[in-house]
Amino acid sequence: MMTPSSFKTFITSPKIIVSFFLTLITVLFWWYLLGSAQTLRDEATSQAQLRGKQVNTAVSQAVFMLFRNVDQATVSMANSYRHYGKRIPFDELDLIVKKFPEGAVVQIAVIDAQGYLAYTSLNNQERVFLGDREHFKVHLGTHEERLFISKPVLGRVSNKWSIQFSRPILDHGQFKGVVVLSVDPEYLHKELVKLTLGDDDTISILRSSGEYLARDKLHREAISTSVPSGRPFLGAPAGESGFFQASSSVDGVDRIFHWVRIQDFPVVVTLGLGKKGILGPIETAIAHEEQRAMLVTVLLWVLAWTMVFFMAQIQTNAQKRIVLEYAAHHDVLTGLKNRAGLIASLDYMLGNDLAHDQHFTVYFMDLDGFKKINDHYGHAIGDEVLKATARMISGCTRSSDVVARIGGDEFVVASQSAPSEGDVTALTHRIKAAFLSPIHINGNDLTVGISVGIAKYPQDGITIDELLVHSDSAMYMDKQTHTRSESKKPGEPG
Repeated sequence: MMTPSSFKTFITSPKIIVSFFLTLITVLFWWYLLGSAQTLRDEATSQAQLRGKQVNTAVSQAVFMLFRNVDQATVSMANSYRHYGKRIPFDELDLIVKKFPEGAVVQIAVIDAQGYLAYTSLNNQERVFLGDREHFKVHLGTHEERLFISKPVLGRVSNKWSIQFSRPILDHGQFKGVVVLSVDPEYLHKELVKLTLGDDDTISILRSSGEYLARDKLHREAISTSVPSGRPFLGAPAGESGFFQASSSVDGVDRIFHWVRIQDFPVVVTLGLGKKGILGPIETAIAHEEQRAMLVTVLLWVLAWTMVFFMAQIQTNAQKRIVLEYAAHHDVLTGLKNRAGLIASLDYMLGNDLAHDQHFTVYFMDLDGFKKINDHYGHAIGDEVLKATARMISGCTRSSDVVARIGGDEFVVASQSAPSEGDVTALTHRIKAAFLSPIHINGNDLTVGISVGIAKYPQDGITIDELLVHSDSAMYMDKQTHTRSESKKPGEPG
């Protein structure tokens, strides 16, 4: 389980911080990049829709005009048939045909009330039954004169595909037959082909029920087929125009479609713009931009982690220097200053005293009876005695004093200040008193004494060597005059 301290270390780790900010920057950068890419797609799609709407509206107007002329022609044909007694004058038929572009009209025909071909502009003399055709049956039982537009059918007389525009002939409410004007879907196809569209673009004319009447591309494949269900213009009118995106049932190309419902007629014109043509250049530009962005992202991460690595190396080297510096100035066994550390501290004190006219005192100490303990109990116990000695001396000094072990069982205390004679004596007594009690180590009560020599700056020396020599000599004199307790001999078990 992660403790509060370890969690604090975790969240403040340079690697964690760098990872967090790199992730945040990367997410924000790619969020902006992908958002910009989608904006470009949306703008390109919007522009394409606007262009498609303009073109399709113009085409729809042209289709409306053609179908209105057809509608008017069927009305004229029905009226003439009633007026002239089951016939239409040839000059009138000629005028009707001339209203349309060459090749647009396949034939003009009349089907009588029994479903047989009563007249055709193709001069067919055979008795042909057409009563089973959709464009005839749709008018049976109706009393409404309305135009019907069939899906493309193969003519029994013309043997050509044609779209049948039919209208009932009603005489005082009685059904007398049907007039038919057949339009060639190939003509519509050729007119649509004239439009300048892209390779993947297409335009179609369909019945509202979904059957193709004409298409600019793959026209023959589309004739007699229907668009898939689900197109928004199928069924009951749901608006006059709109957009949708789908895959074409004829060629499988994904397109953006605009559709227009022809006014007054059950016909829809759809213009499909290939998404590849619209978004292809955009997607290529986006892909190139994403490649550059990926390269920038990788370089950012590599650069950041390279910096982290070098920072870690610098930190590690600094820590190594600190450890080496500490080891160079401290005693490994006791953790006190060693001789080098003591010299450095005394050198600082000398400089400080020279600058501020201050004084300090050096206490040189050596254990009494330590050799006997080493010889009797071994060096491991001797090391524990030295550790205990370091703790005891440190416990008698101030935090500002320097305590050092300079070798073997020799210790030094450097006290920076100008202590009175009483202060010096008091510290000496505290240190010696600390060694009157046995030291408890591994179940053994060991008694050692300590000898102390004192040197004052500047009275006893003005250099480090002079102070150490003087205090060492004073310690030696103290050791010579030191009287051990008769109840306990130094070095022996207590």
